[in-house]
Order: sequence, then C-alpha cells, then structure tokens
Amino acid sequence: MRLISVWIVLILGSSCGLSETEDYNSNYKIESYNLIIDSLATFDFELFQIVRDGNDEYLYVLNKHNKTIDIYDIEKGKIRKRVNLVKDVRYSGLSKNYFYVINPDSILLIPAYTLRGTVLIDSNGNVRHRYNPALPVDVEFPNLINHSSNPSRPNYYRNGKLFLAHLTLRNTTFLKYSESKTYTDIVFDMEVDSVYFNEKMTYPSEYVNNSYITLHAVNYRVLTKSNKWVYSWPVLNELLIYDSTYNLINKTNAGSRYFSGLSPVIERFPVEKYLEYYISNTSYSRIIEDHIRNRYYRFVMRGRSGFNYESDLNMSSEDKNEFSIMVFDENFNLIDEYDFLGKTYNIYGAFVGERGLFIPKNNYYNEYVSEDTLKYDIINF
Repeated sequence: MRLISVWIVLILGSSCGLSETEDYNSNYKIESYNLIIDSLATFDFELFQIVRDGNDEYLYVLNKHNKTIDIYDIEKGKIRKRVNLVKDVRYSGLSKNYFYVINPDSILLIPAYTLRGTVLIDSNGNVRHRYNPALPVDVEFPNLINHSSNPSRPNYYRNGKLFLAHLTLRNTTFLKYSESKTYTDIVFDMEVDSVYFNEKMTYPSEYVNNSYITLHAVNYRVLTKSNKWVYSWPVLNELLIYDSTYNLINKTNAGSRYFSGLSPVIERFPVEKYLEYYISNTSYSRIIEDHIRNRYYRFVMRGRSGFNYESDLNMSSEDKNEFSIMVFDENFNLIDEYDFLGKTYNIYGAFVGERGLFIPKNNYYNEYVSEDTLKYDIINF
C-alpha cells in the first residue's frame, strides 16, 4: 500500500485457466492467466497475501464489501473459501483495517493507525485471542501509529513477533529539523502484548539531510528467505541490505538506466504540487523476492511529461506511466531491465507464484477488462 490515503488498487477481473506459453518479446516469456471473480467478490484487491500450504498456493484477499477474507486457489483459478469476519462486531466496518495470515488457521485482523484491538481468528472466523498493547511513548501523535500492512511493505511473523513497516505522518520535507528520530519499523511482540519501534531503523542520511515529498519518502522492503531485510527507497539507486538483527551489511548499487537522480524539493513544497512532481519524475517502487527462481525484482516508475490538472486528479494517474522491472540474481547482480507500457498493468497487485511473476492487467486505464475475470500476465525473465 502506498501511503494509507493513496495506495488504492482497483482490480477488475477474470475467467479461469492458463493458456499456452507464448513469446512476448525476445527477452522473456509470458503466459495468460485468468482468475474467476464471482458475484460476491470485490474488485478491490488492494490487500492480499500469498499463502503456501504444502504444495498448494492460495491468494488471500480482504473483501471489504462482503466483509470476508476470500481465499483463491491459484492452481484452479477460482475461489476456494470465504472466511466470514462479521462474527467480530468490531470489524463490521472494514474499510480501514488490514489482515495477516500467520498460517491457514491463524489470521490476524489489524486495525488501521493502531495495533490495539488486533484480533486473532481461525480459518472459520472464530476469535481466538484479542490483543491490547500499549503504543510506544514516542509515537508521533497520541494514540496513533501509522503501520503499513500491505503487499508493498508486507508484515512478517517470526518467533512470536510481528514486524511491520511504519509510515511517518510528519512532513518529510522537514525531517532534518525534527527533534526526534523518525523510525521506519515497528515490532509487535505478541507473546507479551507489547509494541515498540525498532530504534535501529530510521531514514537514510540522504533523506534526513535533504527535503523530499512524502510520496518519495516511503520505503518498500522485503524479508528474504535467508532472513535478510532488503529496502528500496524511491530516490536511492542503492538497495540497503540488513541482516536479521538489522545491521547494515551491504549497500549495493541497483540503479536504473532511467533514473538520473532527483533533486530535493524546497522546504514547504506546496502540497497541491505533490502529485504532479511525483508523476513527472522517475522513482523506484516495489522490491519483490522470487524465492523460487532466486531472483529479485525492483520496479521503476518512469516519469512522464504532460501532467494535466483536469485529468490527472489522483494517484490513479500513476497508472498511465510506463515502468520497468530490474531483475537481479541472488547476489544482487543486475541481469537486465525490462520495459513495460503504461495503461495496462497494476504493479501494486503483482506477486510471485510457482509459475512466475504474476502481474494483473487491471490498470485503471486499461480498456480491456472483464467484470467476471481478473486477468494476469505471468512473466518469466
């Protein structure tokens, strides 16, 4: 999810099945894949998680409209089960809540802007435990902690602790004037019901010493299968790599041919200019680990000219931009960078499966969408 107020994904989609592999171009292979969407499903796949159960892969999606978690069988291309969430009256309004699957029978329902009231349910929606941790004393605003529990900054559960990304609510053009550190990571110790900031993880010096708009000051990160944290920052060519205890072990160059740097903005940069500035300039986006093929995918949102105040009204305008995907091997050596047209794909709905990198074709501006299927391209570089 991008920032909570702006990372909106509209997913339209699919009839079932997998077509034969075909050449998309000379550099990579592409397959067509369709996921059946029934009458109870929402087109909003903003919050989802891939869950593997033995040899099976499932796509869990928060269905805010139906107040369920919809579980799709990726192999069969259709829904397998729905977990009813209305058994807990606190979650009758799900527009501002998140979820995380620890395992198929342990699912966390997480409130927005806080971790107080987090609920653990089973696979049938029955409440198993309620959490009520006190928030850290050094939160930016009383009783608010802006965690980011979405596919671009996934939560991770390890040894009784839930690790979450933190998005500052401060004006990031003034970070260098802040009297306190701005932390980027949260730890929720669920065994003792305690929440605290990871004090090792703050903004890189490039951000603290300069001024960047909020849309360029949110990180994307993954925890790899080798228990390393990999962070992608929008204006940094480098990927920052930390060990499992958050010690910086590598700062590897991972620059795109399309990114030539981004100058800091002036302090008090007009908020009404944020979107134009973001759309017009190239920046780095998601980082995804492909643990099956030992690859990393770094997405690059390419800036475009011709911003129109009459038609570029919100974050959906980003869907017009062309993008590229940088492919790295397991040691972060660049294999190649691949180009994609705008107005076709939704990069925030992409995920890795057994067959390859799934990218939904439910771009806001894609005219070729279906009301009963969610169409993906499966790409193997």
